[in-house]
Amino acid sequence: MEDKDYNNQVIKDLKADVKELEGRILLIETSRQKTEFQYNEIMKSLNKLNNHTIPDLMKQIEDLRNKPAKRYDQAVSGILGAIFGAIGAYIVNKFLGGH
Repeated sequence: MEDKDYNNQVIKDLKADVKELEGRILLIETSRQKTEFQYNEIMKSLNKLNNHTIPDLMKQIEDLRNKPAKRYDQAVSGILGAIFGAIGAYIVNKFLGGH
């Protein structure tokens, strides 16, 4: 009877291990889905920047080229700072904010 009890205990332990592993797999899958969602949101934002924001900013830069050089340099620096600040803030928000 001891062998039967031992085998039952081994089976019980294996079932517990399988259940734990299934839970871990579920957590990994959930994490992967969140990461994929965040990646897709970042790509949408970058596409929006490429399709709308950047062309608009390039037009503004072109308009500013007709103004004195000092004002042009200041404006370009401000616009580039705004672009990189917006991208950085969005990325930080998505990865650290978890939404």
